[in-house]
Amino acid sequence: MHVTTDEVRRIVQTSPSFIDSEGKFSPIAFNNFAESEYGTQRSFIRSFTRSLLGQKLIQVLAAQTTVSDAEIDLLSRFEQEEVRIAYVAIDGTNLPEGETVSDEDVEAWAEANETALRATFNERAPNMAMPERVRARHILIRVASDADEEEVAAARTKVDEARVRIEAGEEFTAVAETVSDDVATAALGGDLGTFEQGDNDPAIDDAAFSLEAGGLSEAVRSEYGFHLVRVEERLEATTATWDGSRLVLAREGAESDRAQALSEERATQIAEAVLGGQSLEDAVRQVGLTLERPPGLKRRPDGFVPGLGAAPQLLTAAFSLDAGVSSPEVYDVAGRQILIQVLERTALDDEALDATREERRSQVLDQKQNQIIDRWLTDYRRQLEEAGRLRVNAELALGTS
Repeated sequence: MHVTTDEVRRIVQTSPSFIDSEGKFSPIAFNNFAESEYGTQRSFIRSFTRSLLGQKLIQVLAAQTTVSDAEIDLLSRFEQEEVRIAYVAIDGTNLPEGETVSDEDVEAWAEANETALRATFNERAPNMAMPERVRARHILIRVASDADEEEVAAARTKVDEARVRIEAGEEFTAVAETVSDDVATAALGGDLGTFEQGDNDPAIDDAAFSLEAGGLSEAVRSEYGFHLVRVEERLEATTATWDGSRLVLAREGAESDRAQALSEERATQIAEAVLGGQSLEDAVRQVGLTLERPPGLKRRPDGFVPGLGAAPQLLTAAFSLDAGVSSPEVYDVAGRQILIQVLERTALDDEALDATREERRSQVLDQKQNQIIDRWLTDYRRQLEEAGRLRVNAELALGTS
């Protein structure tokens, strides 16, 4: 593919920008434009030639693009058809309430899956280690960080008085319930639970991690006010060991397998009931589950269904079923066993498609041409980058440099 000198000359000499008042080509007007915008006529012609070549390429790509009636009809269906479904989702990732796995079954699972279990331990061991932690309580007397000296002194006196009461023998929990301004913990006797360094305000952390179990801090100031901190228990940092983790991980695996097996059993039971003539709603009710009813669905390439996520096979099936039909097909979507029933379906018949086909042909052709050109340009750019013939400065292109 190339551009000839005659093509460039013909376009330039017929351009309205270079035609004088007598309707003739003006070399002076052309020369002034070329030198003003490109520096020289040669630079203009070189740039214009590349532009024409790009236009030819796009024309060739566009000319090779055709659309069939089936493509037009498919797009119409994607845009206009709608279906409403009900579905049951049986969780295969967690055991149902009341279901357990015995210690004997956990041990048997561990023995049967020893190799996989060791691989899981090796992968997760770093994340199973526990840092040093403390279990502590606190009493808070609030005072604003910008309070005046009188307010600060009053708050300090109040927390010191609380400390005297505790040292005199009163229970920390009782004092916290009556004195502490921390609404979230006061009713719990000031209980902060178990935490590691960095979980709380630095003032609390510093006090708690400097005390032994049973130790009571002096008044410490944070942005919220003054605190008294008492450490109930110190828990040393630990690393994960195979012996200590084996049965914990085995229980996870055994429960996961059991949950999956139960979900498949229930899904099979429901599917068999549907095959026997029951509606999905009736079959689901018999096993104590409920149906979900998402809003109306459109055809989507990604198969997204509200409440389920990407489920392209399920969505395709929904548009192939008639209204009122329950399907015995079981779909595995993100660890859940799904069965569906079509409640309503708005479908386009052949007459409706025929009526709009020609009207939409130009629109569909434009869309397809743009997609083909974009794909070709993207692929060609990738080839140039891989060959080292093109390098893109992303910061400059995005204007962030």
